[in-house]
Amino acid sequence: MARQGGWRWCWKCQGLFFAGNPSQGACPAGSSHDSSQSGQYDMLFGDAILGAQNAWRWCQKCQGLFFSGNPSQGVCPFLSFLPGPTGNSHDGSASAHYSLMFGDQSTGTQGGWRWCQKCQGLFFSGSPAQGPCPAGGTTIAVRAPNMGFHGKTLASPSWISTRVKLCSAAAFR
Repeated sequence: MARQGGWRWCWKCQGLFFAGNPSQGACPAGSSHDSSQSGQYDMLFGDAILGAQNAWRWCQKCQGLFFSGNPSQGVCPFLSFLPGPTGNSHDGSASAHYSLMFGDQSTGTQGGWRWCQKCQGLFFSGSPAQGPCPAGGTTIAVRAPNMGFHGKTLASPSWISTRVKLCSAAAFR
């Protein structure tokens, strides 16, 4: 499977973002993302990977990873004060197609990653604080916790949270 390195975890917002660009992106906790406490992560390329959830995209405005398989493209922290869908929606128009593996436990992966139903972003739920959500309107809003969905079927539009695992870059060396 093809992979892309350069992904990092932001300890301030708990989100995953692409750190390979000059801009570290807009962080919902304020300023830019901070990867100073992060390991290295690889993302899987493609939308047709068996056992994975497809339709994940990189937002060129905030550098974060978001789920694009819903009608709403979520809420982006970049210029989130602007009204309307062009001002605060994630922008995946320049993104490759990414997939995330399902489940929390597998060799060479890190579990505890969750999808936020409000902003469509990916965040790490293994920390005491879940991080601020750009859709919450304030910095004290927290993201949707792990709720209900665990499996490989995405036929139901009512799923709330998906347990996914990220591959650490070291697992591929």
